[in-house]
Amino acid sequence: MDDAPDKPGIYLFSNQATGESIYVGRTKRGIKRRMNDHWNGSSSFTRKGLQDIPDTKEWLKEHVSIRWLTEDKLGISVLIAEHFAIGALRPVYNR
Repeated sequence: MDDAPDKPGIYLFSNQATGESIYVGRTKRGIKRRMNDHWNGSSSFTRKGLQDIPDTKEWLKEHVSIRWLTEDKLGISVLIAEHFAIGALRPVYNR
């Protein structure tokens, strides 16, 4: 996730094979920093949602594509953007 921005925003995890939305998240700290939380297993999504996967970090790298929008591109707060994205995409781990 070296190319992730150090800006607040929302991000979407999708299944690479099917395109299914897996998880939508938000961060005010910076997307790059938040991705590191996921890779290190210190987020609630990776601790609870993916707890049955032995090597979560490798599984994410191999099976998940990640897209993001920074707050400056959204034009609305990250909280509102996350809410709309979850409603529209209905990701498996946000239900």
